[in-house]
Amino acid sequence: IELIEKAISIKPEMASLYGNLGLQYRHIQDHYKAIECFRKGIEIQPDHTLFAMLGGCYGELKQLDKAKEYLEKAIEKDPQLARPYFCLSLYYIDRKNYDEAIKLLLVYTAKKNNLPDSLILEKNSSTEFIKALKLNLGKAPHNNELDHSIAKIWYALGDYKKCLEVCNKLCLKGSCNATITFLKGVC
Repeated sequence: IELIEKAISIKPEMASLYGNLGLQYRHIQDHYKAIECFRKGIEIQPDHTLFAMLGGCYGELKQLDKAKEYLEKAIEKDPQLARPYFCLSLYYIDRKNYDEAIKLLLVYTAKKNNLPDSLILEKNSSTEFIKALKLNLGKAPHNNELDHSIAKIWYALGDYKKCLEVCNKLCLKGSCNATITFLKGVC
């Protein structure tokens, strides 16, 4: 933190330095100082990354309306970012608007795996989207992140059997993180 603060004293016009300092404060759970840093960076240069980090901070503080506001600004500035779609889906899950949450999870999954937006728009249902996603694995880097996203989508859709199948597959591959363990427990 001290090193970044020193850099800011030398180059106070660099928005990215405030973003880096905000990340450090966020890492030590000092969200209010992180928010202050992200806001200062945005004053200098309204950057999509700073908006996303600010939205994430508000989300962690359960200030969900503010989180939504800044996550939407991040998406508006750079619609190709994946993570804000996921974070925004949590807002809609909290508001029990599952249709919107699922749409955002689908967009997140496609963007995270570098699949074209047309893949999302062509599909009329989440089930069709997941099938298309699996068919397009050759076009995307294969990693467990895709299966993690698919498990979350099945859970949001209420298809606990399919969610559990994906979770079990991930655990067999040694990719059983806290989220997958949680999903296995509720499915």
